[in-house]
Amino acid sequence: MFFENKEIPFKKEINNLKKGIYDFNIKINQKITNCKEMFSDCSNILEIEFTDFISRSVNNMSSMFNNCWSLNNLNITNLNTINVTDMSEMFSNCNSLKNLDIQNFNTKKVTNMRRMFNNCSCLERLNVNNFDTNKVSDMSEMFYNCSSLKNLDIKKFKTNNVIKMNGMFSNCSSLIDLDVTNFETQNVKDMKNLFSDCSSLNNLFIDKNFKTDNVENMKGMFFNCESLYKLDVSNLLQKMLLI
Repeated sequence: MFFENKEIPFKKEINNLKKGIYDFNIKINQKITNCKEMFSDCSNILEIEFTDFISRSVNNMSSMFNNCWSLNNLNITNLNTINVTDMSEMFSNCNSLKNLDIQNFNTKKVTNMRRMFNNCSCLERLNVNNFDTNKVSDMSEMFYNCSSLKNLDIKKFKTNNVIKMNGMFSNCSSLIDLDVTNFETQNVKDMKNLFSDCSSLNNLFIDKNFKTDNVENMKGMFFNCESLYKLDVSNLLQKMLLI
């Protein structure tokens, strides 16, 4: 399927496609900077592969594949994200995806990762080890209900500018270990349901940099972490007593 120099909202054409596999040979006008909701609600598409997709000018990819419920294969290895600032809900509700290769993503300019992988409930592997999160301020519900993920390496995440972490790992019910020792949380205001319903979590590693001085909401932070047998909350205790 070939599209050339069209404004991004050609969703109506895509939404009318029957269930199947599509190779999108898309040449986008170089002036286009917005791919928001480009394939949002395209619930019939099973596979997407971008053969010729020029995206280096794009700064907004929020909800780009949101609600692509049937999507089970997505090849975005050539997607250029060097100028993207918003990736919120980018893959939200892609609940048929088992694998997602985003190792080539450049996230140096991204400020918003809210609900980026929200409800990717079949996702078994996710490599975000290359993510540069220095500028991100919102990570709320970023991995919410990624209930099939057993491992998640976020040791390289920089969180010194993050303000919202509410529900970030909520209902990651298959995670066994989670290391957030690198997290700097001095600016975070919302930690509501941060680890709630991580029911298989045995080990949660938190460091002294996990500060809660500015946190206003910790409601349900460790709710239903029923497998957690050891947790050092000495840095959090004073704040938690006020909840």
